[in-house]
Amino acid sequence: MKVLITDDLHPVLMNVLCKHGFICTYAPKMPYTQILNEIQNYEGIVMRSHTPINKEVLDQAKRLRFIAKAGSGIDNIDENECKKRNIAIINAPEGNRDAVAEFTVGILLSLARNICTANNEVKHFEWKREENRGFELKGKTIGIIGYGNIGYALSQRLHGFEMNILAYDKYKSHFSNLYAQEATLEQLYEEADIVTFHTPLTPETHGWIHFEWLRKFRKSIVLLNMARGKIAVLEDVLRGLETGKISALGLDVLPNENFDTYSQNEKEILQKIARFSNVILTPHIAGWTFTSKVKLSEVLAYKILKINTI
Repeated sequence: MKVLITDDLHPVLMNVLCKHGFICTYAPKMPYTQILNEIQNYEGIVMRSHTPINKEVLDQAKRLRFIAKAGSGIDNIDENECKKRNIAIINAPEGNRDAVAEFTVGILLSLARNICTANNEVKHFEWKREENRGFELKGKTIGIIGYGNIGYALSQRLHGFEMNILAYDKYKSHFSNLYAQEATLEQLYEEADIVTFHTPLTPETHGWIHFEWLRKFRKSIVLLNMARGKIAVLEDVLRGLETGKISALGLDVLPNENFDTYSQNEKEILQKIARFSNVILTPHIAGWTFTSKVKLSEVLAYKILKINTI
């Protein structure tokens, strides 16, 4: 079975697959046009978010049996077309769940204690103690939206801070445990001090974070998004900051993550958001660790082996 690898993945993936008889082509910089020309020769493709697997690609992929995504989100894969063609989709949320959970805690602590702001001030010889008085996590209520691998891992870590941890997941029920209490959105609107997103990007979650949604919260909230950028409408996030509905903001993802393609309006909105001292913006690195790179490849390799018999 021939497998095309179109993104930079750890060598453990190829080592495991080749050991079991797969023939792997490692081409992490293969352009989209070449993928269109080459995909007809492969039974499998392994990729990240940079490679779109759309109808155009699938029309050329006459032999394709599986698509493996190094990560959790599969929004760059046309699921409906894959179902029609009986092509299996594999992802690996187990591989980076710990990385994302730890990163989320780090962002939350940084916002709660003004760590990034204070660090920058001291580096510029500004000594502001009272201005950087923060809040403690103990006793605060956090709402985790999306209680899959990452949401669960996050609740495990937050448990030690003695927070009130509420979790909402439309597709799960009866999942309350030691770490989190199952909750409705209405409970989050009433009780949450902090809200963090760990959901896939789907038609249901696209544009979820908008101003009318923010207005439903009784309190001003700390808002975190480590999931997918298009879950949030940035104009409304800006409005939330300006009106105080968002008391602090942490975004690891943006609706458009290619700055070279930004319109003037997109630039202006992001610049305005970035000027707030209670905002932390990072370049989609929550799941990006040396350890997760290995784990993602390991998880994918063994999932591929599980569904394919040579």
